Amino acid sequence: MHHPAWNLLFHNPEFWDHLTKLQMCCLLGTCKEFKTNIPERDVLLRIFKNASMKKVDLFHLFPLTVYDVLKIRSPVKFTDAFRIAERKVGGFPYCMSLIREKGWRLWCTRDKHRTECKKKIEDLLRSNGTVPFPYDHLTLEKLADRSISRAVVWRYTWRTHTAQRYDFHYYRVLMAIQKAHGFWYKGIHKDTHTAIGAINAAMTDSTTTEYVHVALANAILAIGVVSFHP
Repeated sequence: MHHPAWNLLFHNPEFWDHLTKLQMCCLLGTCKEFKTNIPERDVLLRIFKNASMKKVDLFHLFPLTVYDVLKIRSPVKFTDAFRIAERKVGGFPYCMSLIREKGWRLWCTRDKHRTECKKKIEDLLRSNGTVPFPYDHLTLEKLADRSISRAVVWRYTWRTHTAQRYDFHYYRVLMAIQKAHGFWYKGIHKDTHTAIGAINAAMTDSTTTEYVHVALANAILAIGVVSFHP
C-alpha cells in the first residue's frame, strides 16, 4: 500500500504541470492502486491545457461529428473539444473508453508506421556514429513519413562571446555542413542560414550547452550537434 502522501501529490495541480503525457502514462501503468488514486480527468485537463488541434484531427480522436464543432474556429483547444465530447456521450468514463478505442485504431493505421520509420532513422543514425538526439524531436516527427537515403552528422563549437560576428560563424558552419554532405551539395547557403537562425534561437536559454539541429534535403538527413562555450 502506498503512502497517503501520494494522494496529496496526485491532487496537487502544480505537480501535473511538470509532467508530460508519457510520464502520466508511466504512472498509470505502475500499479493498480496508483491508477485508482490518480484523478485522471483533472490530470488530462491540466496536462493538455495549452494543447490545440485542427478540426480535421478532432474526429480521429474524439467521438464528435462536424455538427458538434460547427461554430468553433480551428484550431480547437484540446480541453474544449474534450468537454464537448464528454457531454455528448454522457460522462468521463464512457468518453475515455471511446477515446482509447479511437486512439488504438489511430495507432494501428498511422502511428505504428511512424514509429517504424523513426526506428529506421535511429538505426541509420546509429550506423553513422552515436549522436545525442531526443526521440521526441519535433523535426523527427515530421520526417517520419519521408524517405531517407542516408544520414550525415556535422559538429560545431559555437563561442558565445561577442567578439565573433555572424559572418565568422556563418562560414564555419557552412564548411562543417559542406564537409558532412560533400563538396557539391546543393542548397548549402539556405541550410546554413536556417541552421544559424535555429542556433541563435536555442541560445536564448542561457542554460543550454548543446543544441541538435535536424534537416532533410534530397533524402539526406543531416544532424548538426552544436556545443556552446564562452
